[in-house]
Amino acid sequence: MTQATTRAVRIERHGAPEVFVERDIPLAEPGPGEVHLRVRAAGINFADLFMRAGLYDTVPPRPYSPGFEVAGEVVSVGRGVEDWSPGERAVGLIRHGGYAHDIVVPTRNLFHYPDSLSPAEAAAIPVVFLTAWVCLSECARVRTGETVLILGAAGGVGSAAVQLAVRDGLRVIGTAGTPEKRAFVTDELGAEACFDSRGGGHGRVPPPARSARATRVLRDELRPADEQEELAARGAGMAADSAPPPHGPGATLHRRLRGPPSPSAGTRGAAPLGAG
Repeated sequence: MTQATTRAVRIERHGAPEVFVERDIPLAEPGPGEVHLRVRAAGINFADLFMRAGLYDTVPPRPYSPGFEVAGEVVSVGRGVEDWSPGERAVGLIRHGGYAHDIVVPTRNLFHYPDSLSPAEAAAIPVVFLTAWVCLSECARVRTGETVLILGAAGGVGSAAVQLAVRDGLRVIGTAGTPEKRAFVTDELGAEACFDSRGGGHGRVPPPARSARATRVLRDELRPADEQEELAARGAGMAADSAPPPHGPGATLHRRLRGPPSPSAGTRGAAPLGAG
């Protein structure tokens, strides 16, 4: 029997975007507990760029396809799969392989998505919203009524964090680099204020964030560790938001610095993605 194939974008060598190549690759039949998903859209994340540059460790040997998140529809299911049927729309959250026309995904990595979302919108949700939720709910343990300062609030994880925080009754302050981005953060995402992030050092942090009682949680991606330590000393709890490579540009602080307890009892500040 002829081996099925699909088209995929591959990393065969590291370098600039031009190193991506499109190839025909074998497509396996879905095994027990797996489905064959026809990919209609794939999310693009910062980690994909690290993969291409050779700065991401948790990848298979080259050649391989990047891509953490996809949206499409089920083509066929493997033995024992009862909760998915051909034709159903699904989002897949995976470690790699999403830059392809077809993939085989374990059912534990699949989620339904509503008809109100396009495949492109659905594929853009898992990584940024789950990361933002973990930072706010699991790391910082935010509570209704607290203030959160979100740096890079117009970016992927930043905009997701703003939306989750606003939804759950937090006072949200953001930073962004252009007037258009700052307007987006306040007018469309619902932040109370958004400040210019282009200044250097602590000058970019708005005054409310410098008060030990004003801001308990700060979400940052790239602020240097010494600046994060000083902000924490001023009273801002902190949650770094991603898992970067252990070397090279973009390494971030991966720990939580607990600020002083909030005077507000409140309730748990963030619910799981899709709840509420």
